[in-house]
Amino acid sequence: PKANWSTRDDEVLIEVLESLKSQYQSDSGWKAPVWLAAAERLAGSEEVSGGGPKGSSSCQDRFGTLKTNYITVKTLRDLSGFGWDSVNCIVTAPDSVWDTYIASHPKAAKWRKKTFPLFDEMAVL
Repeated sequence: PKANWSTRDDEVLIEVLESLKSQYQSDSGWKAPVWLAAAERLAGSEEVSGGGPKGSSSCQDRFGTLKTNYITVKTLRDLSGFGWDSVNCIVTAPDSVWDTYIASHPKAAKWRKKTFPLFDEMAVL
């Protein structure tokens, strides 16, 4: 079964990446040992979050998803009319601004109500 990721699992993944950044991050990306270390730290987490075990490839895939989410949220935050609620970790904008943006970027609709509590941590990575 596919791995399920909880917010806590995401936090653990990011903690591992932050702690190993100087050793295993290069200009071309992350080196393989970082994904093995992340999988080791997340071993057994499926008992809480459900799904299958989180192996090195699922850790790498999850980081890709988090990176995509970070880029999307950063893009929204930087647009005119949008802001950031740092308490609730959510992109803010008046309804009219959201409506106009979503009309031409329908995939962004989920960010109207979706939080991204790991934004600052992802910015470091």
